[in-house]
Amino acid sequence: MKWLGRDLNRFESTFDHGNITKLMQNKELDFHQFTVTQTFKKGLDMKPQPISLIDLRFRKFFRFIFVGFVLLGALSTHLRAEEITPPTLNIGDSLPEISYTNQWEEPSPIPKETTKVLFISDMDASKIVHPILEKEEKGYLDSKQAVLISDIHRMPSLITKFVALPKMKSYPYTLRLVREEKIADPFPRTKGSVTMIQLKQGKITKIEISNREEEIKKFLDGK
Repeated sequence: MKWLGRDLNRFESTFDHGNITKLMQNKELDFHQFTVTQTFKKGLDMKPQPISLIDLRFRKFFRFIFVGFVLLGALSTHLRAEEITPPTLNIGDSLPEISYTNQWEEPSPIPKETTKVLFISDMDASKIVHPILEKEEKGYLDSKQAVLISDIHRMPSLITKFVALPKMKSYPYTLRLVREEKIADPFPRTKGSVTMIQLKQGKITKIEISNREEEIKKFLDGK
């Protein structure tokens, strides 16, 4: 890079203060294109210091490149978010195809004859639905053609392994677990509530969200 330094020095040496003043008087140049004030220089000697046009052009060029990369990164992030985020389930849709496993680490697909789906995604919702189901006999959900899906992907792995799964294994019914991010995003949800989805021939006919025990029980016992 020595050759660049020599060229820049020769270029700058041609612009003494007399030349700069003469050019400014002819209104050919702007004073701020050539000088900056050293505000932290000691003493009272605050003479303007020359800056070459090449320096200014390099600064503008790299500033333009930097802003371009920032805008491009923001745009690509926005586009990726739109591509990854699936639409929320609505009436007439089918349930998303998810490879569920149960609390015993076994594959547990949703039976084709299922007509009712309970979906939970946080601890408060879990505390509502489990006491309801624990009051019923083993096989209650199957008799209602119902399944329970629990999205636990936000749960820390150690908590899942040593606390949550041992507790889940004590339940007399099957939990179909979602352990990966975004897979269950299409399921509508409200914090602290249970999402209830009615199916007919694999298509959604009704979606309700509630945190009231009587409404959840009514949904399960209904036709």
